[in-house]
Parts: sequence; C-alpha cells; structure tokens
Amino acid sequence: MLVVAGIASYAVWRLALLIDPAQASVVVGEPYRPLLYRLAMLLAGLAAVLALFALLRRRLGAVGLAVGMLVVLALTGVLLAFTLPGVSGAVVQPTFVVAAGAIVAVLLPERRTGLRSGVYLLALAVTAILLGPAVWIGFDLGLSAGSLSAVLLAMFVMLALPLIEVAWPPPAEAVRRRRMRMAAVPMLVVILTVALTAAGLVANREGATDARQENVVYSLDADTKQAQWASGAVPTSEWDQSLLSEPAVPLEDAFPWSAGRALWHGPAPAADLLPPAVTVLSDVTRGGTRELALRLSSGRDASTLGMWVDAGSATVRSATVAGRDVPTDRAQGKWAFGFRFHGAPAAGVEVRLQLDQHADGVAVRVADSTHDLGVVPGFTPPPGRVLVTPEVVVTRTLTLLSCGALTPRPAAKPNPVTARRKRPTVMRRARRPDYGIYLRS
Repeated sequence: MLVVAGIASYAVWRLALLIDPAQASVVVGEPYRPLLYRLAMLLAGLAAVLALFALLRRRLGAVGLAVGMLVVLALTGVLLAFTLPGVSGAVVQPTFVVAAGAIVAVLLPERRTGLRSGVYLLALAVTAILLGPAVWIGFDLGLSAGSLSAVLLAMFVMLALPLIEVAWPPPAEAVRRRRMRMAAVPMLVVILTVALTAAGLVANREGATDARQENVVYSLDADTKQAQWASGAVPTSEWDQSLLSEPAVPLEDAFPWSAGRALWHGPAPAADLLPPAVTVLSDVTRGGTRELALRLSSGRDASTLGMWVDAGSATVRSATVAGRDVPTDRAQGKWAFGFRFHGAPAAGVEVRLQLDQHADGVAVRVADSTHDLGVVPGFTPPPGRVLVTPEVVVTRTLTLLSCGALTPRPAAKPNPVTARRKRPTVMRRARRPDYGIYLRS
C-alpha cells in the first residue's frame, strides 16, 4: 500500500509537469504556488490506500492491516536506531504511542466498544501530532520528493483502519447498491485530487504568477573560436528552443564541471573574449612524482575560475588551491581532477599539484566564468520572462610539457563543418619558457 501511495502521489506532479513543464522554476523545480499540488498529492496517496483497503479488507481485515503496519514501523525504527539514530525518533515515538493505545484498547472489556475506540482514537490523535509536521515539512524537499509525505500519510491512515472500518463498514455481498457506495469513497477522493490538480494548473498558468524563468549558459572555446548555448533544463518556450536546437548530450569540454551530465545545446556566435591564463611558478620532479605550482587567472576579471586535468595524461595525487587542500578522488567524467573557485581575486589563485604523469605532457582544461550575456553578439533576453543563473564561460586547453621539452600536442582532426572557418594551430611559447608550457591558440 505504501509503495502504491507513493507512486500515485508522484504521478500527480509528473502529470502536471507533462501538461505545463514551464511552470517549474529553473533552480528548484517548483511552481510559484505549490499548495494545491501538495494537497492533490496527499489525496492521491489517500485514494490509493482506501482503494486497496476496499479490495483487501475481506481477506486481511482492518485490524490485520493495521497490525502489519505497526510491525513494519517497529522494525523500521529498530533499523534506524542502528543506522540513523537521529532520525529513528520520528518513527519510534509514533509507533510506541499507537502500540500502547492498541494494547490498552485490547485489555478493556469487549462490551466497552465505545471506550476501546476512544482509547485508540486518543492514541491516533497523539500520533497525528507527531507525524503531522513531518508530512508537511516533507514538501520542503520539493514536489518531486512529495511522495515521501504521501507515504507518511498512508502509514497513518493504515494505522487508523480499525476506526475507518467502523465509519465505513463493508457491505453485504448481496446488496449491489452498497458495493457502489464502497467504491464511491475512493472515487470521491480521486475526483478531489483531479480537481485540485486542475486548480493548480490554473493558479500557476503563465501570466497568473510572477514571470517564468529561463536558463541558458554560453561557452566559448578560445582554441577553436567556436561557441554554443547550453542548458540543463528542457527547452519549453520558443525563445530557448531557438537557442537550444540540439538534443541533450554531454559537453565535457565546454562545461568541464558538468561531470558528463547531458545538456541541451545549440550553436552560438563567437564573442571576442580573452581566455584564462596559466603561469607556471615552479615545476619539479621528485621520485617520479611531478610537482607543479601554477597561477590561474582571468584576462577579463572573471570571479569564477576552474581547472581540470585530463585523466589520460596524469593522475593527481594531491592538490592545493589557494592554500586549501582539495579532494582528488572525485573523478568527473573524462577528468581525473577538477575544481571551480568562486570569488577569485583579480590576481588569480595559486594551484599546487602532485601528479603521476602518463604522457609527454599534462593536458589541462581551464575556464573562467562571468554572468553578463550582453557580451554575446546578437543576444536578446527572453521577452516576458526572467533569466536566472546565466553564465559566460571561456575555456581553453593547455599542455604542460616536461622541463625543456618543446614537443607540441598532436593536432586534433578538423571538423568538416567548420574546417574552412577554423584558424590553423600555432604553437607559441609562454612567458616563462624555462618550464616548457605551450598554449594552443
């Protein structure tokens, strides 16, 4: 029952998104007015429990289902006590209260039906006080996780089935009209769910709320002078569909921090932007381990800088960025190591790497990021909508050769579509030739 309740609740929000996907905000994936959807998701879970109860009540009985739910909660509380002690109280306390109320009710004389029901009702009331906040707070994680709240409500409803059976008695087999009344209860809840979902769509329609959100980012490859738009959100308007004309694929060179996540994208005009720069401060090899000290800076005063090391050229053993140790065991797609530094000073940040080199040179991808899309030629903001979290990213690839080596990296195969426009690869020595760093331009 709990699984079905969670699925039914989740289906409500997915259906609303299928009808109007643009109502969800870009950053948190929530509509501006989620209240009606929350209520609809809870009612969908309730309808699932009541429908299954109507089908199973003759075989298992209300008491049997409630006892089964109580056992499940008790076992879950014991498991959480060993694994997540801080969370176990949220399950153990309601379970203890319901179990105590059930035991007291069973010990009372059978002829005292009203008193027995009252004791169990009191236990359920205390349980509602304990579980109620958790049901509503669960939606703070987002409507996509709202099915957890529906599961908590389903747990409470299953515990209350003995009292629900008193108010909703089973019909006699020979009376078809009473059977229809039995089916009418879950059907009424389903109708309310549909009505609330429809009301949520109306309340969150375009023009009825604050301006809807759009999100695109821009990336320029300083080596190839090719640029593209990209977004992790599905294009839903004519504006972003005109920019994001290609299906979602990983763009690890354009956005190295995306860790292989598929992004919708499309071609963009190349802006005249300075690429980030790398200066070699020191380059020493000790016992087969190469130690590099670099300074990463932006030629356009970008406050966000990043560097990624190609896994095929080196394995990073340790890394320090701006004096702080950075984990090196979090591989990101094709990159053995990488980071983004936000709030970088104008002078840049110092990066120290200890690595095992696998090739003649260490290939690194560097990037800087700003937020003004107005620097892109021909860019126009979305009409009637607000653009959130925009980025202008400039990337380039550098090869850090061993001291004194002058061998350039092998040239990449030209793209037949852009070969006529692409400039030839020219190798030039960096400002500090003693360390053999070459920049491909």
